[in-house]
Amino acid sequence: MYDLKLYAGALAYFDRIVEAGDAHAFHGATLKYLARLAKALPETAGIYTRIGTYSETAFESPALEDVRDELIYLQGRHFYRKGDVDKALEMFGRVREDSVVWLRAKFFQGVTLAARKFDGPAALEAFQSILVVGEERGAFISSVRKRLKGADAKEWSEGAINKEITQFVELTNLQLGRVFYSVRDYDKAIKYFEKIPQISIDWPLALFEASWAYFMKNMNDKALGNIHSLGAPYFENEFFPEATILRAVIYYQYCLYDRALEAVADYNDKYGPLKKNLIEIAGKYEDQADFYAYIGKVRAGKGGIDKPTERLLLSALRDRTVAKSFEWVD
Repeated sequence: MYDLKLYAGALAYFDRIVEAGDAHAFHGATLKYLARLAKALPETAGIYTRIGTYSETAFESPALEDVRDELIYLQGRHFYRKGDVDKALEMFGRVREDSVVWLRAKFFQGVTLAARKFDGPAALEAFQSILVVGEERGAFISSVRKRLKGADAKEWSEGAINKEITQFVELTNLQLGRVFYSVRDYDKAIKYFEKIPQISIDWPLALFEASWAYFMKNMNDKALGNIHSLGAPYFENEFFPEATILRAVIYYQYCLYDRALEAVADYNDKYGPLKKNLIEIAGKYEDQADFYAYIGKVRAGKGGIDKPTERLLLSALRDRTVAKSFEWVD
């Protein structure tokens, strides 16, 4: 079933093997398929949890050489979700630097250090190592490509690895902006938020988060400039309710009460009906299959709802994790 790309069905069979444990002859061999399924299925499929049931010694099998780093990284994600922060950091740190998943492991190492251990300097070191790769892409791509074989070499072409680097450099800049914002170093926060290029999917989010940093520095002209940009027709499919609230707060601080009230009215006029519509839609479908079928109609532009509500739903469906979940069901 796996070879036929019937991944959900294959996972059901692999589940039985995982549950059987070492008593099953193919318990160890199943790890290789779990690593592959982690690429095809969303996080909600629970691959991390299944890999987490294995002992680390199981990864040392010579047959798992091609996926060992992926398994170590995935088990790190399992421990992170479980709340075992030290074990998660240990696993992320074990991923080899010439592995295709090193960027992901290093990014989650930085996130864990910043959000769970509150170790700013160590988190900064982890994030900076990703930015170094972004500046020296050729060397990283070459080292990774040397280890790849067969289907992995085909999947991870130079272009694919370069795309992975770009994605994680952008995520790292966004995360560094948040780290510096949290310690009130607003100049550095702005510096990293503004490194996100306009062609990035995360550019609107960076604009929004930078506006708060500008606000904290009393650079309200800059904050309002970002908020004005987010209100342009170009961003009609992006939704940042808090941006309108920030606009109201800025005007209030300057005693421009009429403009502040206008911003509040804009918020209520735009987001009040959206909230009402979403509550009504969610209340119509108690059965998940029926709701999934309805969302399929929305994705096809046949949901029978007004355009603003449709755009809001579609913006939520563009989330990477949500989109992958729909691909799995489809």
